[in-house]
Amino acid sequence: MVYKDKNDPRLRAYQKRYRATDQCKAAAKRWRDSEHGKKQRARYYQENKESQQNYKLLRNYNISLKEKDEMILAQGNKCLICDAKFIGDHPCNTAAVIDHCHTTSKVRGILCNKCNRGLGFFNDSVSKLLSAARYLYEHKH
Repeated sequence: MVYKDKNDPRLRAYQKRYRATDQCKAAAKRWRDSEHGKKQRARYYQENKESQQNYKLLRNYNISLKEKDEMILAQGNKCLICDAKFIGDHPCNTAAVIDHCHTTSKVRGILCNKCNRGLGFFNDSVSKLLSAARYLYEHKH
């Protein structure tokens, strides 16, 4: 296709309308679920892993991969709550994950996966966390 044809406003309007149809969405889903589509997406992700991670961080938390790495270094490569040393990127290890406020979306710091999930289970409620700490203190053996 030539540049003029690709940028014809009528063609672009048609393509936009088509992409909104169920027919287009079904075709995209068929391709996405096919073995070829899965392999192609996996290969693309491996080849562009860093840019994909950077994109997700920017989209979700408004920070770059470089900023995340700088935060980790500033924290001494440790969790801000339990002081566990960060190891690898897999959540089963002591991975560095971004803790953020769900109300304001502001990044608070980098925590290990366990501490971040723990805060989430308490809905980031200071009073619930204090109650849990009081409970543990009163029932220690």
